This record gives sequence, C-alpha cells and structure tokens, in this order.
Amino acid sequence: MMKRIHRMITAAAVVVCMAAVTACGNSAPKENTPATGGAAAETQAAASSGETAGSGETAKEKIEVKLGFAESENSVHYKGYQYMCDKITEATQGQVTFKLYPSNSLGNERDLYEGCQLGTVDACIITNAVLTNFIPEAAVLDQPFLFDDYDQAWKFIDGPFGDYVEDKAEAGGVKIVGWMDSGFRSLFTKKNVDSVASLKGLKIRTMENEYHMAAYNALGCIATPMASGDVFTALQQGTIDGAENTIPTIVASKFNEVCNYVCNQPVIFAYQLLVFSDDLWAKIPEEYHDAVIAAAAEGCQYQRTLLRDSVADFRTDLESQGVTFFDLDLDELKSRTQEAMKQFSFDEEALKLMNEELAKLQ
Repeated sequence: MMKRIHRMITAAAVVVCMAAVTACGNSAPKENTPATGGAAAETQAAASSGETAGSGETAKEKIEVKLGFAESENSVHYKGYQYMCDKITEATQGQVTFKLYPSNSLGNERDLYEGCQLGTVDACIITNAVLTNFIPEAAVLDQPFLFDDYDQAWKFIDGPFGDYVEDKAEAGGVKIVGWMDSGFRSLFTKKNVDSVASLKGLKIRTMENEYHMAAYNALGCIATPMASGDVFTALQQGTIDGAENTIPTIVASKFNEVCNYVCNQPVIFAYQLLVFSDDLWAKIPEEYHDAVIAAAAEGCQYQRTLLRDSVADFRTDLESQGVTFFDLDLDELKSRTQEAMKQFSFDEEALKLMNEELAKLQ
C-alpha cells in the first residue's frame, strides 16, 4: 500500500520532470552535486558550521554511496543514472551523494546484488534477468514477447507486480528503490539472416539465464552464455556468430564494428533495478525516505524516456555506418519461443498475478 501511495504522490513530480527534460533537450547533469540555492544552500552553510539550519543540533553525517553497474560511462543508461542520483541528492538536501562505478568495476551484477545482501556493497543497478537468481518468482519476467511497447512495460512494473517483487526483495535483505529500463533486446549477427530457419546453428551470446537460452535454442541457435565484457572479442575472433542486446548498448559497446546485421523483432524486454542494501537504507534518515523514493521515481522516468527516445536516433546512426536491419516472421518467433517456455515450472502465484496485470493492458 505504501508503495502505491508513493507512486501517486510522485506522479505530478514526474510530469514536471519530463516537461523540463523536453525543454532542455534531454541533457542530464554531468556531476552528482547537491543543489546550491535557496533552502539547500542554507542547509549546507549550516552544516559547514557544524549545525543544521534553524537549530543548534549537530549536522547529520554525510553519506557517499558507491553505486556499481554494468553499463559503460559513455552509454545513454549512464546519463539516466546520473540524473537519478542528482535528484536523490537534491531531495536529501545534499546529505546523500553518489560515486558511480560503471563497466562492472565493482563486480558483475550477481556479485553486486549479493554484496548488497551482505552489506559489503552500498547500491547497484542490475537487470531483472540477474534478479531471477535471487527471487525465483521474478523468472516470469524473463519470458519472451511479454510487451508490445515501452508504455505497456512501464505500466506493468509500476503496478501490483512491481510491488510484489519489491516485497520479495525486502524479505531477502535489500530494498528496490526504483525500476528503470534496460529495454528491448534485439538479435544482432555477423552474417545476413533472411528467415528463422537461417538462424539454425548460429552461436548467439545470451545472458546466463536459462529462459533466455531456451528461447534462442528454440529458434535453432546455439545459445552461448558469456560475460558481457568478453562479447566484443568473441565476435571479433569468430567464437560466436552474434549476440542479443539493446540497440543503445550495441552503440555504446561498438558491436556494430563486428556485426553488421540487427533484427527488427526484439525477443526479450529487460528492466533495470536500483537496489540499496539494508545497511544503506538504515543510514539514510527516516525523514528522507519518502523523498528518496519520490526522487528515484522521477529519475527512473527520466532514464526510461531517455532510453526509449534514443533508439530511433541510434538506428539512423547505425544504418549510416552500414548496419542492415532485417525482419523475421514475428508469429514464428513467438510460436517457437513461447512453446519453449512450457518446459519450465514458473511460480504459480507470480504467473497468475502477471497474467492478470497483462490482461489489463490489452
């Protein structure tokens, strides 16, 4: 119930934020620094003298959060993360600041989440495909072709199913503070593909996720899981014939330098989660908790929109560099991959809730 209230409270703030984004040309702040004007400035000035504004109390301890994630510093995702962190800093009047650690520099996504559970990592951003390792109920999100567009995916996760997963995470010792996008993940290959049949035998890198692997194996591919940092070299050396990822990531990782073909029909949609350790959440004064949730919601919406709106421009850029976008039979893709999902026993409660919420979006 509280999560629903938080989202209702932040709805107006999100609208204001997105209007500002449009007016500013989608430019994100470059540094994670607190606001320097008005009440925030007064608070900081008081803090520097050892007191909080308007009182004789000792200033609260500053909290610097180390935030780890897989995306590179030159990715559009990173811009969204930076904006979100800045909003949280502003909401806490400069008490909570962030230091960003991109490109798995603090460890891979699984290690980061485990670190949050243990309290050895402050915060991380991971995909829901990794979350499945810790919350089996979330595996229903790993199925292919769940959503037709971004709006459906956002409405779905901002509803009861998002609350459901957040409750599971809290029971496991972490706090999901917000939901962002990884986006629609597309197949890209070194050779031209003109039909589903021509995928047979191609070694395609996937995440180490049994549902993703099963989907691509069902298409005739040889699903080949490997670390994201090894993909470029594997493509370059011919160890694999292709991979699957979002178009913004294809650009950020320069996969187009070794793969010239991208499929127009994305198979998987993936979310990204902002996760705080329980230790970090406890350090943040309770008086700021609602403000942090609201600021994260605003920042997440910014990241989602930024990512979605970047895709068209990235496609144009890729085509100008010689990349060919190809079509495969959507009905055949859905039929094969959804048939492959029947081998799995998904949590009945999670599956029922997911299907109920998806039905509302039709």
